[in-house]
Amino acid sequence: MFLRHAPLDGVFLRLIKCPRRRAAANCNRLFRLCYFQVDGPASLHATRYRVRLRSTRAITGTFERYRRRDRRDRTDQREIPGENEMLKIYHAPRTRGFRVVWLCEELGTPYQIVPVDMSPEYRASAEWRRLNPVGKVPVMSDGELTIFESGAMVQYVLGRYGNGRLQPQPGSNEHGIFLQWVWFAEATFSRPLGEIVNHNREFADNPLPHIIDEMKDRARLCVQALDAALDEKSWILGETFSAADIMLGLSMRGYLRLVDEQFPGNVAPYWKRLTERPAYKRAIDAETKASGQSG
Repeated sequence: MFLRHAPLDGVFLRLIKCPRRRAAANCNRLFRLCYFQVDGPASLHATRYRVRLRSTRAITGTFERYRRRDRRDRTDQREIPGENEMLKIYHAPRTRGFRVVWLCEELGTPYQIVPVDMSPEYRASAEWRRLNPVGKVPVMSDGELTIFESGAMVQYVLGRYGNGRLQPQPGSNEHGIFLQWVWFAEATFSRPLGEIVNHNREFADNPLPHIIDEMKDRARLCVQALDAALDEKSWILGETFSAADIMLGLSMRGYLRLVDEQFPGNVAPYWKRLTERPAYKRAIDAETKASGQSG
């Protein structure tokens, strides 16, 4: 039995148990204790409510009260932030904060870029170390929450504001593959690129070519793995774009800059698709604008 009454955003109450089923079917009978299950969005799936059946209007009112309470109790999702609680992304060009900027553009989530002084003196200051204890960039704040690590930021924004977008269903096999590529992008692909940056900074006067060459070889191996994974695919998970592509895209930017080689095989058209996305272009524009303002 389905009770469809008033606009409930595609959510329906399904009668699953009633001590007096025939009487309960008549929505004008008073005080028939029944059990209903919510059918609709995943956030309300399999939620059972006990209501006293009086009328379809009473059912609707009861359901609306439970739904409001359900929304208040949910901590894994949140409405788009308002102006006073906009995400703040502490970012500098060519750093990993671009992942979060790009993700917010894809989701339509409001954000503000806060330019960061990348000088060693500022990043070692007590002011910045309060935000990131090791002096790295980026940092993100959302209300009272402040976090570092770009991968954590991406997963937080997906969970808080994504409403199921840009990732497979958590707990599914597809989500496991999604997480694999999310963390491959940072833990495996970005690592040798970061070592090139670190080496050139620490040994600027006397860099060791064999160290740089080894790191480039490791990065090339990652590109080869990506090339094989993209065979007959538009995106890393298949035909659906996801935040794993965003994570990989930032690492690919670093590869072009630090290894200074064009992408082979399947990776070249993949990179073209990434950079042609409107959200990617908006993220580039936002980064450039913020950098110009800070200068």
